[in-house]
Amino acid sequence: MKTESRVITNEEIEDKTKIGYVRVSSIEQNEARQLEAFKDLPLYKIYIEKISAKDTKRPLLQQMLDYVRTGDTVYINDFSRLARSTKDLLEITETLTERGIKLISLKDKIDSGTPNGKLMLTMLCDKHVRARDSA
Repeated sequence: MKTESRVITNEEIEDKTKIGYVRVSSIEQNEARQLEAFKDLPLYKIYIEKISAKDTKRPLLQQMLDYVRTGDTVYINDFSRLARSTKDLLEITETLTERGIKLISLKDKIDSGTPNGKLMLTMLCDKHVRARDSA
C-alpha cells in the first residue's frame, strides 16, 4: 500500500522538544529504515516526507521548520535526508542554529549544539551530500 507524506504525533510524550524529520525521494520508497533509527528516541513529532530534495520548497520540511522553537532538537537519520545540496544543507542548519534549535544526525553522530558538532558539520556536510548525489 502506498502512503503519502504525513506527520506522526505521540501525545504520550511529555517533552515536546524532540522532533524527527524523515524523507524519501518518492512515494514508492519506504521510510521504515529511517523510522527504525528513531525507535528508541522519545520524539514528540515525526515529519515523514515522500518528495525529492532537489530544493527546500518541500511542504513538510517547511511545516517542520515553522513548528520548531528555540530549545527544540531536530533529529535526522543523515544529512542527505535534509538536503541534496551543500548550499541548502548549510542554509537549513544555519537557520536552525540562529533560532536556537539543535540538529542531530544519528548516522553521522553529529550534534550541532556542541562546538565539535558545529565544526564537524561544516567539514562533513559537503562530503555527505556529494556522496548521496553520486549514488
